[in-house]
Amino acid sequence: MTNEKITKTPYIIRLTINEKNSETYRVSKDLFITIKNIIKPYQSFKNKPKKVKCIETGEIFENAKDANDMLIQKGI
Repeated sequence: MTNEKITKTPYIIRLTINEKNSETYRVSKDLFITIKNIIKPYQSFKNKPKKVKCIETGEIFENAKDANDMLIQKGI
C-alpha cells in the first residue's frame, strides 16, 4: 500500500475510543475488506439480538441496549 492520501473512495472507517474521541479515515477497498474480515468475529450488530433478564427485578428486555437505556433512565 502506498502512502498517498486516498480522497475519492467510498470506503470509510471510524475508529472510536469513547464518545468524544473518534477519527474517520478514507481507505482503499483492499484495506477496508482486510479490516472488515479481521473484526467480523467481534461484530454483534449483524446477529439477532439476545434477550436480557435483569437479575434484580426479573424484567426481560429484547436486547442489552434496551436494558442499558432503562438503567440510564433510572440513573443507575
